[in-house]
Amino acid sequence: MAGPDPVDLNVVICSLDELPADASVLDAREIRRAGRLHSDIDRRRFVVAHTALRRELGERLEADPAALKFSRAPCGQCGGLHGRPIVLTPGACAARSAEVHFSLSHSGCQALLAISQTPVG
Repeated sequence: MAGPDPVDLNVVICSLDELPADASVLDAREIRRAGRLHSDIDRRRFVVAHTALRRELGERLEADPAALKFSRAPCGQCGGLHGRPIVLTPGACAARSAEVHFSLSHSGCQALLAISQTPVG
């Protein structure tokens, strides 16, 4: 009997205080969210983390990181659009977007990005 299929999982650890804060790939919603944070360091870390996520997803999907659009999957309980975040990719085929799952977690000066073919996080 064969074991389970191997999972394609890419995990990236980011040192948020060591990477450049380049908001050029962020969308207006992300920039507004960063602007609502109280301290300069938290705003900077948010920008760095979300930029890293966009760059990793863009590479995986062969798409411009700035062109990525995000939404929410339907909730498993009620069907409302407040489930896991999903990426909608203009210019890439829908099938490739649908097979990419991701999770972004950050605490202090560290962020962890996980990208997989199956739900993560």
